[in-house]
Amino acid sequence: MIYKRLAFGTMCFINVLGCIQPPEGKVIEEKLLQRHRLICQMDSLSVQTTALWDSVNAILQSQMPDSVPSQERNNLLAVRNADLISMFKIFSKMDLATQRMVQEAGSRDAQAARLSRTTMLNIEQINRWLDSTLVRISSNNPLLAQSIRSQMAKTCQESN
Repeated sequence: MIYKRLAFGTMCFINVLGCIQPPEGKVIEEKLLQRHRLICQMDSLSVQTTALWDSVNAILQSQMPDSVPSQERNNLLAVRNADLISMFKIFSKMDLATQRMVQEAGSRDAQAARLSRTTMLNIEQINRWLDSTLVRISSNNPLLAQSIRSQMAKTCQESN
């Protein structure tokens, strides 16, 4: 009998989530995993968008004649928005392929922004659920609460 209790206690210690109601522990694990995936998706979207505009800037820079004043050149390259880029006088003098590429980048950027907003809303919803769960379990199970906080603090890079 004592060995069964010891084995049970060890299992609870190894898997903190196993010490609470099994269905709730599973839901917490799933929510943490889902949140982590969404955060990694946000990181990926950010990297993709940065790479997109870096490549656009490289092409824009190669298309600009040397006669463009350096301040205008720097301003144009600092803008990462197709509508604003198209407002520069020099933009209309660039070849059509470059103009189309900027507009396409703008469309891809807008799509990434929509996905980013949706993803962020999903993360916020999960955070609210986890926060309410933390409030509810903190006094009864501080070890579990600390484990959840620790998982929530992890960045996408820490899991790779």
